[in-house]
Amino acid sequence: MNQKLIFLLILTTAMNLCLFAIKKNKSKSEPLPVSSPISSVVIPQPVVSPPAIPPTIPRLVPKFENYAPVRGVDSSLGKVLGDIESHMPAGHIYADSDKITWAHETTHGINSNARMKFSRGTTYAVLENIIQEPSGRFFRVYKYYGNNQINAFYVLENKVVVIQEPNTRIRSVAAKVPSSLRGGVYNLYLVQQAGSWDDTPLYIFDEWSAYTNGSACRLDLKIQSRSETVQYMLEFNVYSSCVAWTSGSNDPQLKAFLMWQTERAMNIYKESTNVDGASSYLEKMRTSSDATQWRGFCKEYFGSEWCKEVFGF
Repeated sequence: MNQKLIFLLILTTAMNLCLFAIKKNKSKSEPLPVSSPISSVVIPQPVVSPPAIPPTIPRLVPKFENYAPVRGVDSSLGKVLGDIESHMPAGHIYADSDKITWAHETTHGINSNARMKFSRGTTYAVLENIIQEPSGRFFRVYKYYGNNQINAFYVLENKVVVIQEPNTRIRSVAAKVPSSLRGGVYNLYLVQQAGSWDDTPLYIFDEWSAYTNGSACRLDLKIQSRSETVQYMLEFNVYSSCVAWTSGSNDPQLKAFLMWQTERAMNIYKESTNVDGASSYLEKMRTSSDATQWRGFCKEYFGSEWCKEVFGF
């Protein structure tokens, strides 16, 4: 009897121990009851404004006329001179051993042909003179005659700009140029050549396009010499703007070309090397006291923001 009692006590104790162990393990595997959900705390983030976008300065683009090349040329001439040369027949009179002069002079030849092509009247050219610029280079000077007063300028990539001659004279333009900005070719082109070209003020643009294409050729071929051509290009930025100043022209094509070509010239200058003369001239454009009226005209005509971005004043 005692043995049975002892056995039952041991069995009961063992069963209680097993039940206790089962409950204990179950309580460990079950998550603790949550009386209420934990609210997540949202930390407000500062609002970051997008960077300010400067206002876009209106860009005027002149109307371009297509001017197709007449032949293929040797790629060794480079992109710019090759482009120019492809628009003249083989054996033309403008080629030169100096490639910058070659580009400059051939631009005059293309301008002449384009002028006659796009003129609605009769136009013809006569060789008037051969002149020498301060660098010692010689250039042919042609006088164009006709009954339709337009002018045309080749600006590369098969594009010509045609503009009606404004109502002013080169002598009037020359008088408007501030003394400090009368650079190395002022006397040659705005004084001496006024004897032949006085009634054709866009002759100044003709030279401007030639110096710009010549400077583009210098940049393209990485020529370190002939830095004066870049300075003369910047001089013509000023002389050409004085055409609009003296004429009071409201021709949108003339204004668009002035702005577009000036931007092009300034970009060529910025990418060019060994151009200290051009840099000195640009500083005079920005700071010379006698050029205050000219800068005022530019701000009024082109816009203050445009002048600040392009000219730096």
